[in-house]
Amino acid sequence: MVSEPSSRLLTVRGLSKQFRLPGNLFQRNARVVHAVDNVSLTLDRGETLGIVGESGCGKSTLSRALLRLIEPSAGSIRFRGRDIMDLSPAEMRHERRHMQIVFQDPFGSLNPRMTVRDLITEPLRAHSSDAAADWQDRIIEALEAVGMDRHVLDRYPHEFSGGQRQRIGIARAMVLNPELLIGDEPVSALDVSVRAQILNLLKRLQRETGTGYIIVSHDLGAIRYVCHRVAVMYLGRIVEEGPVDAVFRDPQHPYTRVLVAAVPVPRMHGRRLYLPLVGEMPSPLAPPPGCHFHTRCPVAIGRCKTESPQLVEIGGGRRAACHLLTPGADPVSLPSTLPSPLPTVPGSETASMRASLSPITSSNNNGVR
Repeated sequence: MVSEPSSRLLTVRGLSKQFRLPGNLFQRNARVVHAVDNVSLTLDRGETLGIVGESGCGKSTLSRALLRLIEPSAGSIRFRGRDIMDLSPAEMRHERRHMQIVFQDPFGSLNPRMTVRDLITEPLRAHSSDAAADWQDRIIEALEAVGMDRHVLDRYPHEFSGGQRQRIGIARAMVLNPELLIGDEPVSALDVSVRAQILNLLKRLQRETGTGYIIVSHDLGAIRYVCHRVAVMYLGRIVEEGPVDAVFRDPQHPYTRVLVAAVPVPRMHGRRLYLPLVGEMPSPLAPPPGCHFHTRCPVAIGRCKTESPQLVEIGGGRRAACHLLTPGADPVSLPSTLPSPLPTVPGSETASMRASLSPITSSNNNGVR
């Protein structure tokens, strides 16, 4: 086995997840949903990896499979140097204190019958070996770390705004001081100004704790702001991966280029938008053979229809899965109508996001949004 760097927190190899659906009146045989297909990725300590893609591409399934909240169908997951796929339920329960998740919906992820104190105590009750008498300080510390006051401990979730609820969810996840935190669309349900505060909060907590993050999102502006690297998914597969600025500045895979070009820009200043994708994403019940993207790709060649491309190194710490990027392939370029990625034209959501990404102040912790 190849030794891993000491900084490596997570190594995933060949991870797949299929869901078997029962037959119906018109199709008696069981059907298989290929939600995650042969995904490999790594994460270092203190690093943030973003996972982006269209709705239905398998991002959320991947995030849950990494924690074994749903059992993968195949592959290996090495966390802190240990293959957690071999762990028993009891061993996995112990390991989960080091890995936590923040869910997308701040309104549905908190039990409405539990106070803030109970919500943050729950992970300690499940995983901590400390005495209950020592929990109070840890609860208050976690709550203050997300910019909220101890006076909210005996209040219920319905008394808070969406941004406050998400802060409580982050405090609940961070109270165990996990080494890995997965955010499954952690800001998509929030408005832009609150979204900026939560992203700043996550960055500050990472600087203070060294926690590794995996952030799942369809918001490319948020991913570019908070992540070090990004992996682009399409129909269960990673098609491009690398440093976030390099991928968004100079996308190599045709799908990444189209995805970046889809960022709305109110003022083009003479630039033209790249032509939109043709057709819908194929069903994961029947993914196309070869490259899954070939049915919508503007530069697909015959090989794309029959042979699945592998992720290959393309320089600069980047990988892409495209036959046109493999060594010896004939050079083919996309049309020149692709604008510069993630423009910051005043008035766009990305520009507004960056303008509002100021440090969080907590002068009034009870009223923080």
